[in-house]
Amino acid sequence: MPQNIAAANPTDVLPRLACLAFNETTRIEALVNQDYVDGSSDRQPFSTDGRAFFKMTAQLSPEQWQALRNFYTTHIGVPFYFYYLRETSPPYSYDATGAAPAGRYTVVFDGGYSETYRPGAAKSNTTSNPTAASGLCQGTLQLREVE
Repeated sequence: MPQNIAAANPTDVLPRLACLAFNETTRIEALVNQDYVDGSSDRQPFSTDGRAFFKMTAQLSPEQWQALRNFYTTHIGVPFYFYYLRETSPPYSYDATGAAPAGRYTVVFDGGYSETYRPGAAKSNTTSNPTAASGLCQGTLQLREVE
């Protein structure tokens, strides 16, 4: 078993389409031992400061849905950069290279990923092209900050 864990060294950035609608929570997670007969427990925090967790649920176009799905499948367990656009400078700016430090978090996918795709559910703007109705997509995912 290794004694040291290497720091995360991300090279990719979550696509902008997925950075638009996130909810943020901060938690301090702890190791809990509840194996005592009297019901008492020992608790030891994993870190001294809180870690950020982000959750997204958004309606996506089929192209955005496919881009997010491809990014997810290639980054399971691999750290990457995520821009929390409210904290960037200037606000709501996005850096596809990952070089700008303001509002940037190093994250991994955390918890479940779910998607819903209903082919042909979206309405077409033109009646002359019935194939333009390409579907309604919804994606839900969670991110966890790593240090």
